[in-house]
Amino acid sequence: MIVSDPKILQILRDAGKIHQEIICELFASGLLQVGRTGLEIEEWIKKTQKAKWVESAFLGQYNYPANIIISVNDVVVHGVPMDIPFESGNVVKVDYGIRYQGYLTDAATTIIIWEPKNPRHVRCIEVAREALANGIAQAKAGNFVGDISSAIETTVTQGGFHIIRELTGHGLGKNIHEKPDIYNFWKPGKGERLKAGTYVAIEPIVGFSTRHIFDTGKHAICMEDGNIGVQEEHCGIIGEEGFEIIV
Repeated sequence: MIVSDPKILQILRDAGKIHQEIICELFASGLLQVGRTGLEIEEWIKKTQKAKWVESAFLGQYNYPANIIISVNDVVVHGVPMDIPFESGNVVKVDYGIRYQGYLTDAATTIIIWEPKNPRHVRCIEVAREALANGIAQAKAGNFVGDISSAIETTVTQGGFHIIRELTGHGLGKNIHEKPDIYNFWKPGKGERLKAGTYVAIEPIVGFSTRHIFDTGKHAICMEDGNIGVQEEHCGIIGEEGFEIIV
């Protein structure tokens, strides 16, 4: 979606603030710790959304059955919240979006419950966040999708981890997946030229020890080797001078 109307831009900014409030309250709630469950988070999200007069961006998309995505360990994306207690060392991807006045937000982050089982898990998350920041630095009008993609891929591979090629960032608007696709691997100067006002989600998705994945057929996409995957994501608007993060 190209945002040219100041009223729509303000709606997106307001949506980003509400989204951020919900996520900050979730992280302060004590639900992301040992012994709590993804299903408890799902119930909390339902109540919190209702109190803030917003809806989930995800519920019902591609028949997804929940309001928030909670992907644990080798489930890299699209995990359905489960009634399974978190354990120390679990690598948890929290992916969330809201629908506000017809427009959507989408953002994700990865955390470790209590203490890491492997210090390289911490580094994998750090590298994914660095890749996101480096991709965002290329997200300005006149650049190409490949400039974002190359920055992400270079950061991840130099960090010793693996880009999952089948999973990408994307355009955003009234639909959760719009054009352009924002690949996490490519060469600078390739693909579509970025236009001012384009609303996109930039989303490095990283494998710890492989780039290979498989689809369970029940929404969750998992790492083929059973090791962890990591996801980091911001959505925002491409501008002449840089990227305005919505959330």
